[in-house]
Amino acid sequence: MDRTKLTEAYARLHILKQDLANYGEIEQTYINMYHAALYDLQTASGYDLSRYKIPDTEIHQQVTGWEQRHTRRTRFENVPTYSDKYVCDATYFLVQVNTVLLLFQLEIQHPEQRPIGFRPPQ
Repeated sequence: MDRTKLTEAYARLHILKQDLANYGEIEQTYINMYHAALYDLQTASGYDLSRYKIPDTEIHQQVTGWEQRHTRRTRFENVPTYSDKYVCDATYFLVQVNTVLLLFQLEIQHPEQRPIGFRPPQ
């Protein structure tokens, strides 16, 4: 286990979580940064973390507004307008990040420091 690479990747995930906690959507740039840190954690630790990647199905074009258009089927239809940015929902992103952080927080602790049994959040 490469402890230096592991620590650096863990720190990057922690900073991403901290800096993006108040966003509604997470841009592709930050998703790429998350994937890079996840890859580094995976190679440093030997764990398979592929299940924590943000899948393409969760990434979509950012909706910037709505237009009302007249159609033959209905009087009016609301049609979204999109930006060039691709995003994912911040809640989904943060669940993935928090899961990986907690996994490594529990795993990195020495066995004698790990809590035994269930302890509810405080």
